[in-house]
Amino acid sequence: MRPTALTVLLTLMPIVALAQEPARPAQDTLLHLSATGSVQAPPDQLVAELMAQSTSTAAAEAQRRVNVQMSRGMGEAKAVAGVEARALGYEVSQSDDKPIEWTAQQTLELLGSDGPVLLDLANKLQAEGFVTSSLDWRLSPGGPTEDDGRGDNGGAEGAAGAGHVSCGGT
Repeated sequence: MRPTALTVLLTLMPIVALAQEPARPAQDTLLHLSATGSVQAPPDQLVAELMAQSTSTAAAEAQRRVNVQMSRGMGEAKAVAGVEARALGYEVSQSDDKPIEWTAQQTLELLGSDGPVLLDLANKLQAEGFVTSSLDWRLSPGGPTEDDGRGDNGGAEGAAGAGHVSCGGT
């Protein structure tokens, strides 16, 4: 005997009924919650970018000069407590002028939270041939906007926090 469509339908009806969500009583309330927040904090880290640059008729000589200048600059920066130094980018290019000249350059990035100390170092490095390409204040990674779990926006002095919670019932 072959099962008919009606037999198959009657057999599967209990499974279909179980898969359906039971209707909620009218008195239940469903809440949708969301939250946002913000913190205002003054920048706490000074970033200075200084460039070492040299031009020569030989590419190797221009590179040697930049390498020596960067080595000295990194050494001086590492000797200053609270200043972090990184060498960024390196470029060598040829001019279109006759005779041909090569220009080599590299950026020395200085980071620190003590502005006067970092600026003194930057001034010293400028006197030794570095050129300042930028000076900017920013929030340090892990700075006063990080939440430490206390619910007070990390305890940032002078920080103003704002929050918003909305609830909607259906």
